[in-house]
Amino acid sequence: MTSDIIWNLFSTVIIGAGGLFLSFSIALYYGTEQLGIFHQIFTFYLILSLLTTFGIQFSVTKYFSQYSDNADLLNKILTSALLIVLFLSIIISSITFFSAPTFSKLYGNSNITEGLMITAYALPFFGLNKVFSSVLNGLQMMKSYAIINSFRMLFLISGLLIMIQYDYNFINIFYVIIFGELIMFTFMIFYFHFILKLKLIFDNFWLFENLSFGSKSLVFSGTTELNDKLDIIAIGYLLSDREVGVYSLISLIVKGYLQIFGTVWIVFNPVATRLWSQNKYEELTKSVKMVINRSYKISFIIAIILGLVYPTLLGFTLGQGSFSEVLAPFYILLFGVFIFSGFESFKPILVSIGQPSVQSSIMLQVFILNLFLTFPLIVLYGLVGAAISAFMSYVFYSTLLVYNIRKFFPSFKIF
Repeated sequence: MTSDIIWNLFSTVIIGAGGLFLSFSIALYYGTEQLGIFHQIFTFYLILSLLTTFGIQFSVTKYFSQYSDNADLLNKILTSALLIVLFLSIIISSITFFSAPTFSKLYGNSNITEGLMITAYALPFFGLNKVFSSVLNGLQMMKSYAIINSFRMLFLISGLLIMIQYDYNFINIFYVIIFGELIMFTFMIFYFHFILKLKLIFDNFWLFENLSFGSKSLVFSGTTELNDKLDIIAIGYLLSDREVGVYSLISLIVKGYLQIFGTVWIVFNPVATRLWSQNKYEELTKSVKMVINRSYKISFIIAIILGLVYPTLLGFTLGQGSFSEVLAPFYILLFGVFIFSGFESFKPILVSIGQPSVQSSIMLQVFILNLFLTFPLIVLYGLVGAAISAFMSYVFYSTLLVYNIRKFFPSFKIF
């Protein structure tokens, strides 16, 4: 498992560093206003992708891990998952394309219209690629999983550098997203057919089974994404594109470092499913406790380094005026993320042990709290308000996770 974690950490570093490079490059070359527009469109793109997958990726990961030695069953699980996502993604993509102008007016920002219409074309490929990736996760083929997921960011960076080199219009970055997903999809088809030898075998039972498990996980995945992006959405609605761009530079690095610990769970997820199905509860409890303790030790070091180094980079990019505007939100958000970092490593454990409804209920409560806090706090305190709301939601989320997990693991203690 150590090798798998290293590969996924490698992927996470590429994606995280790539995201920073992408954002700072856009800010320096196109300006913080364009960066704000990019992050708003990309946020809606990620949220829409959740509707296209309908939580099916969680179902695929679970069942591919559980039945990894039954090739015929795996073919049926994959086929039904691909059919569901293809059908849903075409519908969501069409609705997105035709409703983008109306939605932009309701949101109060016509600057996002064209980008939403372009990214609508990428949604089907993005959704299908997420299903393919979940297969690799379920089979614990983490090296392939890490390399393939790194490609998306590397392709996006390459596209941006070409745009800057030839002075292309900023909107072209969204065409790069389409081409990246299309290339990735083509490779996945080749890899799954010729390397993994998986075939398309339809089975009604798995169509409904994937839908059933996926729908239960959808609330969790949907509210998780919405909760994570709510500050960007609210700032875009209440403030300005420039302020979204400024805030995104602190949100990206602070929330991004959580992905390091999320990587551990990507690897540990199939293991947790197997231990639970084999009734090895004590072993699973010890493993979770070990992951939490180690995560906090690593997180403390990262938080200290970020707190000392990152403000300098912000000052260079934003200038003195905007820098002073984000310094307080940066440290508030950093502290909140540190508190939650240990729990990020096992956040979806209730899904893995067959309790997606409980996991969804937890996330829904966190989202509702964040929703009621974010908008009024931003109105009152601007970017500082957004950071305070995120901080409080992290603390609340941590508390709910511990309380509910102890119901299934009575001997569970954090330290």
